[in-house]
Amino acid sequence: MDKQIMLMDLATRYHAKAFTKNYIMVYNVKGVVYFTVCTSELVDHVVCLDKASRGQGYSLRFKPNAEQ
Repeated sequence: MDKQIMLMDLATRYHAKAFTKNYIMVYNVKGVVYFTVCTSELVDHVVCLDKASRGQGYSLRFKPNAEQ
């Protein structure tokens, strides 16, 4: 299966079970902790598909880069 399709499928499933459209994203930049309150549309653009621990399938991860 294409990774982009898997990413969209996992995000859709996550949002269906989260019972919210608002999220708080927290990140650390050079020792300073920042947070962003955002909607599910923004979350879909900043999460990535990553291997789950011990190789048990895939999971969504929030690993922001400098641009994000």
